[in-house]
Amino acid sequence: MRPPGHRPLCTLALVAEGLAERCPGEPCPFWERGCLLARIEPELAWWPELAGLLLGLRRELAEPARRARAPGAPDVSAGSAGGG
Repeated sequence: MRPPGHRPLCTLALVAEGLAERCPGEPCPFWERGCLLARIEPELAWWPELAGLLLGLRRELAEPARRARAPGAPDVSAGSAGGG
């Protein structure tokens, strides 16, 4: 039995970058009552390019949510000010 609050290592970070990074859990876009990628974990070990793509996607999708929770975060809902 795992102790409360235990978070396993993120398979994506381990396979794609060789980094021992803890699973972000619920903030992860690939999380729904558990890791959605757990079923393909064995395949990811043999396909580091896919793991890297999914890791980049996870970070990209999580970034707006992380910024929105940060104190003093800018309001991005109004669009860009420069009209770019």
